[in-house]
Amino acid sequence: MKEKNKEISLKGRENWKRKIKKPRRPGIRSKLPLAEQLWWVDQELNQDTTLSRIKISERNYNKNNKQIFIKKINKQKIKLYSPRYHTIGLKLLFIFMVLASLFFFMNHDSYSFGSLVISDTTPVENQGFFSFGNVFTRISNFLTGAAVSTDIKEIPKTVETAGIPTSSSGLSIQAECGGITPCSCGDSVTASLTLTENLSGPGPCLTTNADNIIIDCNGYTLRRNGDTYPGIYINSTNVTVKNCLITNFSYGILFESGFSNSTAVNNTIYDNTYGIGLSGFANTLDSNSIYNNSYYGVSMGITKDHNVRNNIIYDNGYYGFSLVDVNTSTFTNNTVNTSSVTGYGFFLFGAISNNFTDNIVTTINSNASGFHVVPHLGFFNSSSNVFKDNTIKTIGVNAHGFFLNNSGSNNITGNTINTSGNGGRGIYLISASDNILISNIIDTNNTNSHGIYSYSSNSIDIINNEITADNAYGILINNSVSNTIFSNNVTTYNNGEACIYVISDSMNTSANITSNILNTTLGGGIYVRNSTENTLMSNIVDIINGDVGVYLYNASSNIINDNNITVNGSESMGIFLAVYSSSNSFTDNIINSSNMGGNGIALSSSNQNTFTNMVIENRFAQYVINDITGSSEINYLIYNNSFGQINWSLNLTTNISLNVGNTIFLENNTVGLIDDSQTLSLNGSARIEIKGLSYSKTPQLLKDLVRCDDTDNCNITSYNGGILYADVSSFSNYSTQETPNTPPNITSLILNTTDPTTNNTDENLTVYDITFDAENNSVKVIYNWFKDGNSITVLNMPFEANGGNELSVTTDYSGYGNNGTVYGGVTWNASAGYDGKGAYEFDSSGDYITVPNINLNASNNDFSVFSWTKIGQHDLYKTIMHKKGSFSILFAPLSGGGVSCRIINTTGQYNIVNTNTGVWTDTNWHFVGCEFKSNNTIEIYVDGFLVKSGTFAGTHNVTNNNITISDTDSSFFNGTIDEVMIFNHSLSLEQILALYHNRTDLIISQETTKGEIWNVSATPNDGSQDGTTLTSNSVTILNAKPTQSTPILNSTDPATNDTNQNLTAYNQST
Repeated sequence: MKEKNKEISLKGRENWKRKIKKPRRPGIRSKLPLAEQLWWVDQELNQDTTLSRIKISERNYNKNNKQIFIKKINKQKIKLYSPRYHTIGLKLLFIFMVLASLFFFMNHDSYSFGSLVISDTTPVENQGFFSFGNVFTRISNFLTGAAVSTDIKEIPKTVETAGIPTSSSGLSIQAECGGITPCSCGDSVTASLTLTENLSGPGPCLTTNADNIIIDCNGYTLRRNGDTYPGIYINSTNVTVKNCLITNFSYGILFESGFSNSTAVNNTIYDNTYGIGLSGFANTLDSNSIYNNSYYGVSMGITKDHNVRNNIIYDNGYYGFSLVDVNTSTFTNNTVNTSSVTGYGFFLFGAISNNFTDNIVTTINSNASGFHVVPHLGFFNSSSNVFKDNTIKTIGVNAHGFFLNNSGSNNITGNTINTSGNGGRGIYLISASDNILISNIIDTNNTNSHGIYSYSSNSIDIINNEITADNAYGILINNSVSNTIFSNNVTTYNNGEACIYVISDSMNTSANITSNILNTTLGGGIYVRNSTENTLMSNIVDIINGDVGVYLYNASSNIINDNNITVNGSESMGIFLAVYSSSNSFTDNIINSSNMGGNGIALSSSNQNTFTNMVIENRFAQYVINDITGSSEINYLIYNNSFGQINWSLNLTTNISLNVGNTIFLENNTVGLIDDSQTLSLNGSARIEIKGLSYSKTPQLLKDLVRCDDTDNCNITSYNGGILYADVSSFSNYSTQETPNTPPNITSLILNTTDPTTNNTDENLTVYDITFDAENNSVKVIYNWFKDGNSITVLNMPFEANGGNELSVTTDYSGYGNNGTVYGGVTWNASAGYDGKGAYEFDSSGDYITVPNINLNASNNDFSVFSWTKIGQHDLYKTIMHKKGSFSILFAPLSGGGVSCRIINTTGQYNIVNTNTGVWTDTNWHFVGCEFKSNNTIEIYVDGFLVKSGTFAGTHNVTNNNITISDTDSSFFNGTIDEVMIFNHSLSLEQILALYHNRTDLIISQETTKGEIWNVSATPNDGSQDGTTLTSNSVTILNAKPTQSTPILNSTDPATNDTNQNLTAYNQST
C-alpha cells in the first residue's frame, strides 16, 4: 500500500529534519545490481515512528561470511521478523572451466508476515554481525524486509508495518549520508561529502550507493581496529575518493566489479590487509601512498582498462602490485619498494596488453623480482605487455629485474635494471618465446647473476642493450632456438665467464649474434657449446687478462665472419675450437694477439673447419695458430682474392702474423708466403690457385722464377677458366709463364675412295690422317678440298685459334688468302662454337668482320653460302653474311624465326626468298645456308635439309665490294657465328647433309665426275696455333663399268617355241 512521507525528528538534532523515502514495491529488476534493487533506512527511531518497511540491502551483509549487521542503540532485546521473502536463484557460469561469474535473479513470492526469524528465546542481545543462517529460514531465501520490535507480540499477517512503541527500542540499520548529512562508519554514501572529522567503526566504513559522487576525506582518517571489511567500498560508477587516510581494514579501498570510471587520488593507505583492491574497469589510481599493508599494495583481478599512475607503494607484506587476468591497463610513474621474500614489485598472472612506463621498482629480499610475469593456471599467458623506461633495482638471492615464464610477445624496452644478489638476473626468460628486449641498461653484481638469461625460449630479439655483469654471463642462451643478439654492448669482469654464451642440450640453437661490442676482464667473449648453425658476425671482442675471444666446444656448422678480436693476457686465445667442433666457417676475422704464452687460434680434436682470409697479428703469443688436432683431423686455412688462393689443410701451426700483403702475397700472377723461420708448418704442403690468367693453354709454374712443375716440388692439377690449380710441397713465391707451344703435326694423310682399287664415280672420297701434339692438346684438322687443282671453296673460315691474333685477324683456309679483319670489339671465345673449338660472339653494337672482295663469277655460275649460327635475339632481321650490291643471308623473325636469302640483279632489283614457317625458333646452333643458281633459283637449307626454294628475275649483279660477316647497312647480328664457308658451285643435298654432320673429311659421290682429279689439304690446330699444312695424294675419278644380269632368250610364246614365233633376247644392265 502507499503511504505519505512522514517527517521524523532525529534524537538530539531537533532542528535537523529529513524525510523517509517512500518505499518501492519489490520486483524483478535483473539489469541492475542487487544492491540497487533494495531499499534501506538508517535513522534513530522514537516511539512515534511507524515504518512502512525496513529493508536490509546487499551492502548490509558480508557476502564472504554470509552475515547481517544490526546496529542496536540501547540494550533492549530485539526480535526480528521477516514479513516477506524473495527467492534467490544462483547460476554458476564456468568460463574456460576456471572462471566463474555469479548472477542473481529474483522471483516475487506471496507475503508471509509473521515468520519469526529470531525467536524470543534467542533474542538479539548486542549489535553486530549475525549469521546468515540465523536470519534466514533457509539458505536460498534473501531478507528484503524486516520488522523489529522489543515485545513478543506477533505482528499480524495482514499488516505490512511494525510499530516501534518506544524510543527505547533504538534500532539503527546502515544509514544514508552525504551532502549535508554527515557520515559515520557503516554508512552508505549517496551524495558527495567532505569529512570534518576522523571516522572509526566497523567496515565497510563508507559504502557508495550513488554514481557521480566525490568522497573527500580532507586529510581525516578512517580507522577500524581489525576488520574483514574495506575502509571505503566503491559500489557505483564515477566515484572519486581523495585525501583519505585509511587504516586497519581488509582493503583500504575496494573497487567492486561491474563498475567503472572511479578514481582514488592522493590517499594514504596503511596497516590494512590489502592496500587497494581494484576491480571493474576504466578506473584510476593516482598519487596514492600505500604502505605497511599485510599482503599486496594493490590487488587487481579479472579487470581491464585502468590507469595507475604516480603512486608510492612500499613495505607491504608481499607484492607491490598483483595483477591477475588484468588487461589493457596503463601503469606509469609508480614507485614500488618491497622487502619481503618473493615480494615482487609487479606480479603479472595472466595479464595481457598492459603498458608499464617510467615506474621505479626496488626489492630487498630473496626471490623478489622487479617484474614477475607468469601465466594464469599454466595456459593463460601474460603476453603482449610493454615494459618501457622503468627503473628496477633488486637486492636479494634470485631476485631478477624481469622474470618471464611461459609468457610471450612482450616488449621490454629502455629499462634500467640493477641486481646485486646471487643469481639475480637482469632479465630471465623461461619458456618465454617471441619477446623483444631492446635498449635496456642492465647491471648485475653477483655470482650467477647473468645480464640476460634465455632458457628454452625461442625467437627472442636482444637488441641494443647495455649490459654489465660481475661474475656472470652477460647474455646466456640455453636450449633456445632462433634468437637474435644484435648491437649490444656487453662488459663482464672478475668471473671467467663469457660476455655471450650459447649452449644447447639438443645441438640446435641457430642464434644470430651480430654487431655486438664485448669487453671482458678475466672472462671470455663468445662461447658456443653443443650448438649448431649459429651466426657470429661483425662483433668486436676485447679481452684483458681473460680467456677466449670465440670459443667453440662441440659446436658444428656455425658461421663466424668479420669479427674483430683483441686478446691481451697470459695464455688467452683469440679463437679456440675444442671437442669435436666441426664444419665451422671463419672468414675475414681479425685477431690481435698480445698474450704471452697464448694463441691466436687453437685447434683441439676438431675437424673440417675452414679459416678464410684471417688477419692474425702476433706480438707476444706463443703461436699464431696452434694446431694440436692430430693428423687424422683436417682443417683448412685459406687466403684468397681475385689474384689467387692458398689452401693449407694439414698441420696449421705457425708463429708468424698472417695478413695478405704483409706475410701472404696474392698479387697479379704471384702467390707466396714470407720466407721466415717462424712459418713452421705453413712452409709445407698446400694447394694454390693463380687466377686471372689469359693463357690459351696450361702455363708453366715457377717457384722463385724457376720452373718447378717439371719436378716433384709442385704439381699442376688443372688449368681451366684462366685459373691454374697446383699442389706444392714448400713455400716461397709462385708465378706462371706461358708454355711455349709446340705446333701439332700430321704424321699420315691418305685420300681414298670407298674402294681404293677402283676409284669409280659412284664412290665417296674420304681422307684419313694421324696427328700428334707434344703437349697432348686436342687437335682439330681443318680440311680444304681441291678439284683439278682448284679449291672448291673461295672462303673457308672455321674461326679457330690463330696464334693469339684472333681479336684482329681470322684465317681463311681456302688457299686464296681471304683472311678476315675484326672490327667493333667482336669477342672471340676459345671454347665457343658448335664444336667447342672457338667462335666469334656478336652483340649487334657495331661489331663485324670484313673479308676482301671474292670473285664468285656469280653472273654465270652457281655459288653457295653456309655457316653455323646461334641466334641471340629473335625480334629483328639480323645479318649473317652480306656482299653489298650482290647478295645477303639473314636471320628473319618469321613465324618465330627463319632464314631470308636475298640476291640483287643487274638492275638493282632485290629478289628475296624467305622460309614460310618458323624453322629457327630457339637459341641453339643451326647449320644454315643459301644456294644461288645460274638458272635463277634460290634454295634455303637449315640443318642439312632444303626448307624453301624460289626464283629470281634478271642476272645476278657482280660487285667488287668486300664481304661482311654480321653487317648489312648497320643491321648487325646478335649471337655467335662459326665455320663460314662459300663455295663457287652448288652442292648436292647429300653433301650439305654431310657438312651438317661435321664430315668435312668427306666428299659424297654425287660431287664427283669421271676424269676429275681430287686431293685435300689438311692443317692441324691445337687450340693455340696451326701446325704444318699437308696435301694428300691425288685420286682420279674413273668411269664405273656397266653391269648386267644374265640375258634371257624367249620365243614369242615361251610355252610352245613354235617355228612361227620370233626369238627375243632380254637383258637388264646398269
